[in-house]
Amino acid sequence: MERRDSPRYEIEVPLTFSGNALAGSGLVTSLSNEGCHVVSEESLPARACLSLHVEFPAPYEPMTVEVAEVRWTNATGFGLVFVHVHDEERTRLQRFIDWLKRTHNNWRVRGPVRPGAVLTGKAGNLDMHIDVGVAGSGRKRRKGVGVDDGQDRRLIEFQIP
Repeated sequence: MERRDSPRYEIEVPLTFSGNALAGSGLVTSLSNEGCHVVSEESLPARACLSLHVEFPAPYEPMTVEVAEVRWTNATGFGLVFVHVHDEERTRLQRFIDWLKRTHNNWRVRGPVRPGAVLTGKAGNLDMHIDVGVAGSGRKRRKGVGVDDGQDRRLIEFQIP
């Protein structure tokens, strides 16, 4: 299995595709600089080459991919790698991905989510670090989450099973 070099962002944007007697539409549900995952009712063969038209949300302009290759398929969709994208279209893609980087909450979990677990990621423009821990002792022992936004530390209290 190939290792991905680009982070993927979970999204939902429509696209249309065509190529070699193939045509259809779908929903991009995961996007990176290198490719995307598409949910579609269309059945496509692996290694098929397509041209794509991806409708990014306003104010971003749609993107056209001259050549994308189907790398894998399953019952609900397929994975595409972008083979040839003109520079202007690549710039549109990068602008949209830069926006996704700034606005999406992309969390990475290190260890099970129980006392002692650490989660790191972004919340908007903030780099976040979350420690799941226990405070107090005896009957007054509370489980909660400490959030460190680099400025101060707070305990958000809730029950962890």
